[in-house]
Amino acid sequence: MPGKKGNSKKKISKINSKTNRKSNNEIDNKNKRAGKPSSEKGYIKPGLPFHLLIASLSQLKAYLDSFFKAERIYIDYHLLMDTGLREQLTAIADSDTEICCALPYMLRNEDKLKGYAIIDRIADSYGDILKGFLVRNLEELGYLTEKGTELKLVADHCIYSWNHASAAFLSADLSVSEITVPLELNSHEIADLLKGIRTTNAENREGELPVSLCIYGRIPMMVSAGCVKKTADKCSGLTGENNTEYSYITDRKRNRMPVLCDCQSCLNVIYNSVPLSLHKQMGDIDRLKGITALRIDLTNESGAETAAVLRFFGGKAGGDEAPCKDYTTGHFRRGTM
Repeated sequence: MPGKKGNSKKKISKINSKTNRKSNNEIDNKNKRAGKPSSEKGYIKPGLPFHLLIASLSQLKAYLDSFFKAERIYIDYHLLMDTGLREQLTAIADSDTEICCALPYMLRNEDKLKGYAIIDRIADSYGDILKGFLVRNLEELGYLTEKGTELKLVADHCIYSWNHASAAFLSADLSVSEITVPLELNSHEIADLLKGIRTTNAENREGELPVSLCIYGRIPMMVSAGCVKKTADKCSGLTGENNTEYSYITDRKRNRMPVLCDCQSCLNVIYNSVPLSLHKQMGDIDRLKGITALRIDLTNESGAETAAVLRFFGGKAGGDEAPCKDYTTGHFRRGTM
């Protein structure tokens, strides 16, 4: 009967909730006895370097005006389609910060969309400044590998590397010099991945494969060639041109999700309604052996919001107040399996 099914679900949900609370309390008590920080504590500034992804000019200005120090900065490819940033990027590169280009989530080479030409243009314009590319699909990876680029190829979280075998393949066969932890993995799965990578490197007598972990940023929920503006008969008519703008869609729970309309590649990226923030998980992250950098991804943050994020994660904000009121910890605790 419908009523009984509903009651059963509620009972199961209650049991799961109690079990999770008990498990978390046991972990925190164990950590306290070992002198380790609890996962429920506020932000603890890590000892690992930061990598920062910048998607707009206002975000770049906020970084330049801040005291935040990034080991590497990924500049969204839209910003590198002209040479107007050479002075600012040269200044950043001169301060011992690596500059890399974040390529599009989808590489389209059809009609007005010249995906390969975009990569070539950026490499020609900023080749003397760039240290690498953040690649987000196998087409980009294959193209750059075939060209024999000497720049670093960093695999983003959307390129499959859920286990050490896939990470080894990317490194050995596709010249990937660094991977990013997939957003779908929980902390235990991340630990297993890192352990497998260490074992593989030791067996093959290879150097350490750098692994970065995203600790802040909106998670892409969907990447689509079906533009929401075009569907609503509101296309900008700028297909193939360097134009980006944000629209918003609302789901059945009234969550407002930002949608990046990327005219250059004629695609949409639908982001989560709240950003990922692992600021309360730093104790656990610190115990993961093999993470070499922590990544902060900026998407639609304003200059002021960017400054707040950088102050907080740079340890300059004071207190434990996160820069965002609402946030998610993604799959760090629960995973997808």
